[in-house]
Amino acid sequence: MIAAAFLAVAFLVPAPKSVPLTERYPGPWRTDFSRDITIALGKNQALGCVQFQYRESRLDPGEYLVYCNDRGMWRSYLVWIPSQKITGPHMIDASIPP
Repeated sequence: MIAAAFLAVAFLVPAPKSVPLTERYPGPWRTDFSRDITIALGKNQALGCVQFQYRESRLDPGEYLVYCNDRGMWRSYLVWIPSQKITGPHMIDASIPP
């Protein structure tokens, strides 16, 4: 009974609007060395990330959008510094070119 009431309320509450990537990760790109990002990428065996650029999340400090360039091929990763976790590789988003 309680679960049914919870589900009914959950569907009445509007979902938060998605924040565009350009607002979540405002520019400019940073290219200075980041030890923390380098460690997270290495620990998680990210491919082709010898050279990278990054932007920090405006909403979640410690979260970074990272673009890696491997012989002209760009890949993106999301990196969380506190946990040293990453996701990717992802395709580059057209709204945030390298």
